[in-house]
Parts: sequence; C-alpha cells; structure tokens
Amino acid sequence: MNDVLDQFSDRPKYLDKKFSVDDRYKNFLRVQPLEQPEDLPFDPYTDAARIALAPWREKFGASTIIWDTGSECFNMCQRWVSMTGKGGADGPTYGDPDDPMSAESYKATRWQDYQDGQGQTLALMKLWARAAARQNMHMIMIGHRAAQTDSIKRGKELTIVTNGYGVDMPGQKYLLQTSKYFEEYLWMSDDGYDEPEITLHLRSDGKHQTKFRSMSKDVETSLPIPFDYDEMVEVHRKMATWRGIDFSDPQGRRYSMCLYGNGGTGKTTLATSLPPEVFEQGPVVYVAYDPASFHLSSTWPQLLEENTK
Repeated sequence: MNDVLDQFSDRPKYLDKKFSVDDRYKNFLRVQPLEQPEDLPFDPYTDAARIALAPWREKFGASTIIWDTGSECFNMCQRWVSMTGKGGADGPTYGDPDDPMSAESYKATRWQDYQDGQGQTLALMKLWARAAARQNMHMIMIGHRAAQTDSIKRGKELTIVTNGYGVDMPGQKYLLQTSKYFEEYLWMSDDGYDEPEITLHLRSDGKHQTKFRSMSKDVETSLPIPFDYDEMVEVHRKMATWRGIDFSDPQGRRYSMCLYGNGGTGKTTLATSLPPEVFEQGPVVYVAYDPASFHLSSTWPQLLEENTK
C-alpha cells in the first residue's frame, strides 16, 4: 500500500509521510490519515496539512482532492487537543487514567479544547482551499450538518432557537462564516420515505447556509439528484456551466466546493460522480476520515476499475 509514497522521497522534510496511500484503483488514490500517534509532536492537524501540501498533481497528475469528511477531521483535531492537554483543559480521563494517549483511553473535552479545535478547523479549511488552487485541482470537502442554537429562557421554560445550519465543526462559533472558504457551499437533503428523494440546494432556505458564486442568471434554487451515475454527471455539468467551468480544460477554473448534510443524503456518491473527462486528466485523491469511507462503498462500481500491475 505504501510503495506509492516512495515517489514523495524528494519532498521537503516537513512533508515526512505519516498518512498511507493506496493506488489500487485507476480513478482513485485512497489516502488514509493516521488515527493513532506514532510520535510527538505529531497530531491530526499536521497530518491533514501534510496531505494537502503533498505534490499530488506533480507526482501523480491528480485532478481532484476530496476530503471525506472534513467534519470528522476537525473533530479529530479537537479530540487530539483534549488528549494532549494543549488546550489547557483538566477534564477527566476514562479508560487508563495514567495514559490518556492510549487507544483504550478517552480524554474528556472542556471549553478551551473547543476553542483550539475551532482555530485548527478554520486554518485547515483555508489551507485545503489554497493548496488545491495552487495545484490547479478540483477540491470537494464533504461535511456533516450541524445546527447553531441558542437557549432562551422564558419564565421557567428553556427554549432552543436554531439560528442556522452549516458544517459540523468544534465550538461552532464561526459556523455561519465558513462559506467564505469555498466558491460552492451547498447543502443536501433527502426528503424521501419509501425511496430516496435527494436534493442539492444552491440557495438558502433561510436557515441553511449556502453559496454558489456565479454570474449566470440561470442558476436554479435546487437540483434533484437522481440515483444514477450518468445523471449525477449531468448535475455536475449543469453546475459547471453556471460556474464557467470547463471539465475538459486541465488548466481551467476548478471546483472549490463544500457539500454538507445529514448522513445518508448521497454526499459522497455525488462528490465522486465526476465527469469522465475529469478522471481522464488524472485520479482523484480521496482522503478517508470517516471510519468506513476508505472502502469507497458509496462510489459507483463502474468507477472502481483496478489498476493492472
């Protein structure tokens, strides 16, 4: 699995590899971040930065990088701050109280840990967007949906008021400002009961944060997402037309997209259903943070052609 990383041997020392890469598939380079520390001062933030800064286009001709999910990465960073005590917290350790770094231990989080985790989240979103732009790659970050809420006390009753939805991130203080890191900041919903009824929303409903930067007057409020690869490709083509993106031009404008929503709304399937000309330009770097995402089980089988060696 790690032989492919030998091609990074001439990179600067700060890019020393920690993550693993699997080049089994023709269309995807599967990247698995390190979950448990091998040494200090390594941390998930450093690993995520190294993945972003690795020369994917130069070494592999990669066309795209997908982060699945950004939310899991951000929460890993927050948990690591708690485990190392770098956030200044004194929360209890469950499992092995003498070794909060062990796999059997869980270090409880306190408010300052969320503050540091949030800072890392904002820094990573900026880094991911800029690193992909420098390499002229499409960038898609998949995120879980989180709600920003306030508690208002009316007499003896406590009322929870939802101010807005956005990507799940530690602390959520800047939840409604994260769209500034992306050109397309879109949310997905599934309103179906007996069968999927998935919708990609390009405009806000008053609560969900959205952004779709386009000078076209033809942009629709939402797009239905049929459960079919070819039709998902057409969804990408329609958005590309509105954004002025030519998928066949390897030097042209690129996606800088966030797709967020509840689990099971088809985010990964849509994100990986890129047009054939994108895969012809080079593989997709698929960064698997969610526990089951490394297996690409939400990707169409026809895209999972294996390399012949």
